[in-house]
Amino acid sequence: LFNQYFQCGWECVQDVLNTATRKSLRCGCLMVLHVVGRKGDYKPHLHILLMDGGIDPKTGSWRSLGYFPYEILHKKWQYHLLKLMKSFFKTPEMLTLVDQLWKQYPKGFVGQILKGDVPKKMKKLTKYLSKYLFRPAIANRRIKKYDPAQGVVVYEYQSHRTKRAELETVDVLTFL
Repeated sequence: LFNQYFQCGWECVQDVLNTATRKSLRCGCLMVLHVVGRKGDYKPHLHILLMDGGIDPKTGSWRSLGYFPYEILHKKWQYHLLKLMKSFFKTPEMLTLVDQLWKQYPKGFVGQILKGDVPKKMKKLTKYLSKYLFRPAIANRRIKKYDPAQGVVVYEYQSHRTKRAELETVDVLTFL
């Protein structure tokens, strides 16, 4: 499913680029998959670094985007992700869920978009993304307690909401 998730992200990027330029361009991008959220919960999501343009396959020349219509990205991502879900889970319940999600999110699914040029501190961005390629999802120092009798693990995470360190308690199987 993760392979299809990457493919879904790639198709979305190409669709957005072609819609934005009204041309058939092939772009380059870097995708990194994170499978856990800040709290350590299962929250698969893609980080995508997109080039500011693409190659026109007919002429072989580079075409810059110049303007990027960020607002279409949300609807395109919603379309491609729901299409993936329907193709992978072919059940009446999934069709019902997809219909509900279209109605519940009329502007599309939220994606965090950093607008503008490549960040000046590219090393920070590279370090942030690369740590997910070769490190475990949670550092040992964040594990505060393991209680085998109760079958729980307590660990620390940095909350987006409070901007402070908070503790999360989960059963062992959820933690693993």
